[in-house]
Amino acid sequence: MSEKLKPCPLPWCRGKAELLDHGVKCSKCGLVAPGSPVSLKHAQQMALEKWNHRPLEQEMLEALKRAEEFIENGIEYGYIAMPDAPDPALETPNIIEKAIAKAEGKA
Repeated sequence: MSEKLKPCPLPWCRGKAELLDHGVKCSKCGLVAPGSPVSLKHAQQMALEKWNHRPLEQEMLEALKRAEEFIENGIEYGYIAMPDAPDPALETPNIIEKAIAKAEGKA
């Protein structure tokens, strides 16, 4: 089993995960992803896959990428003006870029 355990999926916790005999448990909040009672190796692998499966994170990453592309295209084709005057909204492309890098494990 070479897959690395992700932190707890609960956004208010994000504790460290521990691989148990028949599951995965958060060391901070106690959340458990049970495995399968068939065999120890099979149980651990199933628990690890359940624990690391984060469909919402993938959806958010895809949404961020689409937002980034939308903004880049809007700027390139002149639909979004980038004024010289300071405006906090001008940081949006950088914020999105950093969020994508973090979600992909590059930050």
